Order: sequence, then C-alpha cells, then structure tokens
Amino acid sequence: MFYELVESNKSIDNLISEITTTLEEEYSFRQVFLEYLNPVIEELHKQKKYQFIINLYEKFSKQQIDKADIWFEVGYAFNELGNPEKAKYAYNRCIDIKGETSAALNNLANIYKNEDKLDKAIDIYQKALSLETDDDLVKNNLQNALNKQKEITKEVQKKSAINKLFLNSIDILKSENFFTLESLYTFLLNCRKEDEFDNWNLPIQDEMFPVLMNTNPKKALELKNNWISKNYIIQVDKTDAYDTPYYLINPHLDAEINRLRDIVSEINLPKEWLTGLNNISIFQLNELNYSETSKKIMKVNEKFRPLINRDYNELIFNYLVGNKKSTIVLSGSFVELILTYYCERKKIKKIEYVNAAGKPIKKDLYDCVLFDLISFIEEKKIFGSDFSPLTNLSRVYRNFIHPGVELKNSLDKTKSDLCFISSIEILRKIL
Repeated sequence: MFYELVESNKSIDNLISEITTTLEEEYSFRQVFLEYLNPVIEELHKQKKYQFIINLYEKFSKQQIDKADIWFEVGYAFNELGNPEKAKYAYNRCIDIKGETSAALNNLANIYKNEDKLDKAIDIYQKALSLETDDDLVKNNLQNALNKQKEITKEVQKKSAINKLFLNSIDILKSENFFTLESLYTFLLNCRKEDEFDNWNLPIQDEMFPVLMNTNPKKALELKNNWISKNYIIQVDKTDAYDTPYYLINPHLDAEINRLRDIVSEINLPKEWLTGLNNISIFQLNELNYSETSKKIMKVNEKFRPLINRDYNELIFNYLVGNKKSTIVLSGSFVELILTYYCERKKIKKIEYVNAAGKPIKKDLYDCVLFDLISFIEEKKIFGSDFSPLTNLSRVYRNFIHPGVELKNSLDKTKSDLCFISSIEILRKIL
C-alpha cells in the first residue's frame, strides 16, 4: 500500500495526509511504514512541513520513534509550532539515545534562552561548545545569552533601586496635607482610566496633568514637580509614537492613600478641613475683588504692608472655607490693624473719645483695642455720620468673641458674613 501511495504522483501535502489517514485506519500499516519514517521526516524537515512531522509522530509509540531516530526533527517541529515543553522533551530524548551533540544542545539551549532561563541556557551552550569549539553558531548564541543575562541583571538592579525609592517615599505620604492626598487619589483614579495605562506606566503630556489631577495648570505643575522630587512619579527614558514622555507611577501609593483616607473618614474631621482650597474658585475671588484689593495693599507703607497682607489673606481664606468663628475673630483683629494704620497715616497719635458713662478716654494709638478705635472714629465722624460697617462689626465681634454669649445665642453664618462684609467695606474705605 505504501508503494501505491508513493507512485500516485500526488503532492507531498496530499500524500502525507493520506499516509496519516491510513496510519490511523490500518494499524498493520504502521509496521510497514516505520522503515520509511526517518527519510520521510527528514524530507518534511527540509521542506519545513512541521505540522506534518507532528501528525506522523503522533501515530507511533515512543519506542517506535526511538527506532526511527527522528527525535531531533520532532523537537525542532514542536518548537517551531510553539510548543517548547514538548520540544525540550524531544531534544532530551534525542540526547539520551544518541548522546550529546552540538546541534541538539544548541537548540535545547535556545529554548531555555527564549524562556529567560539564562543560567541553564548558558550552561548548555557551553557544553555544546566543548563538543565543537569552532561552532560559530553556538558561539554567537552563547554570547547573546550572556549579553541578555547582563541586560536582565542590570534591569533587575534598576527596578530594585526604583522600588526601594518608591517604598521609602511612602513614609512621606502621612505628612502630606489633605489637598495633596486628594489630588494624588484623583490622579491615580484618572490615570487608570486612560487606555495607555499599563502596569503603572503612562505617557502624559504636560497639558494632561491638570486634567488628571483635577486642578489648575499652575497648581498641577507645582504638584508634578513636587511628586517627582518625592518619587511619587518618575519620568522614564521612553516616549510614545507622539514623543510624549512616559511616567512610572509609584505602585505602592494606591494602597497607602486609601489607608490614609480611611483613617480620615474614621476620625470624622470637619468638612472644612478636608475641602480647604477646593472651596475656593476664581469666580469667588473675583466677586471679592481679591486681586484688585491685593494690589492696593501692596501700596501700603513697608511698616504695615506685611501685616495687612497676611491678615487679609487669612481672613479671605477662613471666610471662603466656612470657618465662622475664625472669620469673626480675624475680622475684629484685621479692622483693628487697618484702623491703626489709618490713624498713623493721618498723623493721629492720641485716641480721645467719651465713653457711654460720659467719661473722657485718652490713649496712645498703639495702646488702643478695637473698641477704642471704633469709638474714636464714630465720635469724630471720620467716615461720615452713618457708616454702618463699623457699628455692625463692633456689635457682632464684641458679643461673639466671648464664649458665654455664644452659649446663649448661636453663632450662624449670617453673623459671620456680616463681620466679613463689614471688614472689607472698612478696608475699601481706608485704601
């Protein structure tokens, strides 16, 4: 039957397919064909018909394959078809039967090299080279394996060093303010949503940082530089197809940030502490003429400028984040400061007025408290006969600076707003 198949003038593909089918259907044919298995496999190997080699191999027992002496070709075919484990078995079987050969050892070593099992691959290449010292193919493969081992060792050391930096940076997190923690949390959340995100690597354009952090460009640049300095993120020597730099994000941040956020939620901190700057918008600052007023403060003399600028900013901040008591206290302190500045600017060194009991009061300017200054300004009608901001501020501040009054009458936002607005009106009057 074998001769009939060979003499049928069919293509080798059709011929082998029919032989394979016959081997399946007629067990006796296997004994006949075994005599020709070796030359057929060698021809298929030359023609790179690897799947046909495997199809024929699977029709025979291991003992029959031993007898046919085709383990080398079977190993080569398995490897080419993407089955390295069966390829290794075939090459080892070949070595066990025929002894070590340079070709079998080289091919076996190639498989281990492709699996990054470089120590084993190098050991096998060296065995192959000891058999044939002039084999240039083995020499080149050995050198490639050694180079790859060197590169991998260097990369492992680099990753280990980076991971050490990342782990050390985690200790810094607990010292970060809530704004930075929330910005990092938002950044990580948004990064993971990006299509290019891969194992904490992401290409990021500078314009994307504000979007990923959910903040303005100026603050985003500040945070980015700060995070790089603390090893929260590292810019690596890699760019995408659009020349956008890649950043490696500290993979330990995620768990630690969530742990810290859980602690914050358990402590039940005031929402004003957590929201902070997030409550402040450009619109709000514009509504308060913040920028314009700040420029006017910069024209105040050097003696008072730093104090007025500091107290003004603290007053604005506490008002915008909703710290009601702080707003009232700061309003009184701030007005006391700017009234002192006003009197000194007007060459007023002594403050004189008549108190409610009809007693004349006379004090040096720097010895006066808020009540003295307001009483003097109102009595002299310096800001006009009916300048309500002074009266409003004096009344609320005088009452709620004392805890006893607050225990009897609640301090609400209306009173806080009245103090703040009065302070700003007095400031505008003076500037």
